Amino acid sequence: CSDALIGVSAAGVINSWSQGAQSLYGYEPDEILARPLETLWPRESARDAASLLVAMLRGESLQEWGADHVARDGQRLHVTLSAMPMRGDNGVVTGAVLVARDCSQQHHQLRAMRELEASAEHRALVLDTANRVALDILASRTGVEALRHIADAARVLSGARYAALGVA
Repeated sequence: CSDALIGVSAAGVINSWSQGAQSLYGYEPDEILARPLETLWPRESARDAASLLVAMLRGESLQEWGADHVARDGQRLHVTLSAMPMRGDNGVVTGAVLVARDCSQQHHQLRAMRELEASAEHRALVLDTANRVALDILASRTGVEALRHIADAARVLSGARYAALGVA
């Protein structure tokens, strides 16, 4: 897995595009050079690109900044960015070099792990509630009391504030 190296002018225009950038984003150099850096961000995240440019113009370096990008084919990419300002002979920032590394797979794996953890917590709640209800039903003296325990368990499992029980 190679890093994408992207050169950007102080005006935020892409002026250098590595083979790694081509592989990651899918743009040929003649398709992306002279286009704004925001091209790589989804529309709803265009402010992130603007923030990066402002920091770059102040001469700040950026290390391991997470960002969502969009490849040429529309695929969403989760990348980490590092940026280093480039200065002219007079010390003025003339642009920056960005290094983008695709972390989409790790991002998806982390999301899947969190979903599994949430599922395991839910399953533990269901099993705990089922065990409690079974013991409560066995200890119940009447059928109505047993139904109350079942209604309370349904309330807990559904996350509702209240449970109603109608007995005819």
